[in-house]
Amino acid sequence: MQDTTSLIQEVHALYDEEKLFVAREKLLELDSQSTINEDPILRKVVQEAELAQRILDAISDDTWDLSTNSNNTQVYYREEGNALHSLKIVGTIDSPMFNVLAIFYECDLYQTWTPRMKSNTILQHSKKYRYLIQSVFDMPWPLYDREVLAYGYGVDLGDKILVVVRSVKPEEHEQFDITLPDEDPSKHARMDINYAGILIAPISPTQTSVTLISNVDPKLDFVPSWFINTVTHNMSHFVIDTLRSVASTIDTNETYMQRIKEKDEIYGDLKRRAEAFFETTEQVSDEEEQVDVD
Repeated sequence: MQDTTSLIQEVHALYDEEKLFVAREKLLELDSQSTINEDPILRKVVQEAELAQRILDAISDDTWDLSTNSNNTQVYYREEGNALHSLKIVGTIDSPMFNVLAIFYECDLYQTWTPRMKSNTILQHSKKYRYLIQSVFDMPWPLYDREVLAYGYGVDLGDKILVVVRSVKPEEHEQFDITLPDEDPSKHARMDINYAGILIAPISPTQTSVTLISNVDPKLDFVPSWFINTVTHNMSHFVIDTLRSVASTIDTNETYMQRIKEKDEIYGDLKRRAEAFFETTEQVSDEEEQVDVD
């Protein structure tokens, strides 16, 4: 049986590589709950795996109602015990998974393609795919601008990548080892992301499936919830349209190409894994065809 010290070190290493669910399974071998409580990384493994699993379960369950279906994009909604709907958006992007991942990884470029985003500041970048971000969105008069402090992390699912996002509160500053910016009501209202997730999966070398799920409170208390729901339902399919547009230009965009070149530890690994995945898929398909012929 593996000793406690080496087991903890292995869980830490798995967490560093974003293999969150593997780390959680390994953690089940640890008998002492007090050891988990005393180790901030082990606590993160438990908490973050729980939220990631919740998002995966929500993506796959059948409790969603179809709102719109157009341009190869489906928008679903469901009630979550409050007046604001949760949304699920499913679409196919005619670009490699590599391109789509680059869009989400380069957080400071979000404002170049996200409507009404005034600024997007990276407050902390830890591990491979963990970001703490402050985003500010321009709102039309007489509304105050909207701001969100968002913590996002990637989960390596083997052939797929899950991105988990939630908002953070100032009292959580110890978790991030920095002082989080205070809310300034004179400038903007702070939104809450109860949960959000993006599941990115390859369909073929040139096609990618993207599923987005979210439950967000924009803090528009004086605006009727039915109006907010109607607007978000009608506008949500544009998210996939925007991703399609940006993904199609990654190979010619100088900014993205330079960053891809400079970050081989990230993009080189993603490229090699994608190539290996499709090689394996082709081999399995060839073997199945041979069996059918025989």
